[in-house]
Amino acid sequence: MTIVNNSVTNSSAANIYASSGETCVVTLYIANYTGSAVSANVYLIPAAGTAGNNNIIIPNLQIAGYDTYIMNTERLVLGNGDMIQANANTGSALTATVSYTGV
Repeated sequence: MTIVNNSVTNSSAANIYASSGETCVVTLYIANYTGSAVSANVYLIPAAGTAGNNNIIIPNLQIAGYDTYIMNTERLVLGNGDMIQANANTGSALTATVSYTGV
């Protein structure tokens, strides 16, 4: 199993994970390392796609200050070039960690 960490920005949705080959996302953590609540959006995007309402999987996720959202009950199987992207309503507040394995 492998992990990757990325900051979640407050601009356009940006990659928090991009699949190289076929992979299975086992767990997704989004940690708020500030004392204020933050809102985030998470997108599951096919290769060469762009983030939008047609591929949002977690809209308006509210993460309390110093709290972590954990998605670990569902597995996401991604093909080569598929992506998980996210954005937030504020910058410098969230870190996303993805745990994945090859298929």
